[in-house]
Amino acid sequence: GEAVRLAQAEARRSGRTTTGLADPARAAALLLEPSSEGAGAGAVLLSLGAAGAMLVTRGAPPIDIAAPQVKAVDATGAGDALNGAVAAALAGGQSLEEAARRAVVAASISVTRAGAREGMPTLTELEAALAGS
Repeated sequence: GEAVRLAQAEARRSGRTTTGLADPARAAALLLEPSSEGAGAGAVLLSLGAAGAMLVTRGAPPIDIAAPQVKAVDATGAGDALNGAVAAALAGGQSLEEAARRAVVAASISVTRAGAREGMPTLTELEAALAGS
């Protein structure tokens, strides 16, 4: 996916090996490593579509976050919902793992309606979905 392509480009740019980068967890781990361009990311949240997401942080095993089962109508804006929800949760003081879990639920809600803007869940909808899970 996109993370693999990003990691491959980073490996080429920094002269690192691309062996094993077809594996999303390995691709994310490469993005965590320091390079000549900087310290590397502190964490990577990989969207895995209907399967959920994987949170990869330095020095810890990857955390698989399963998505709730929903009837998908339109995936437009699901990534935006994921990113927005994780940012909002972090800004609200939640841990990275909790923010990622909330974000997966928000993205899952977003695909149940057509349209990017129309699919974005409200905080009330997100809280109700989280309470039911």
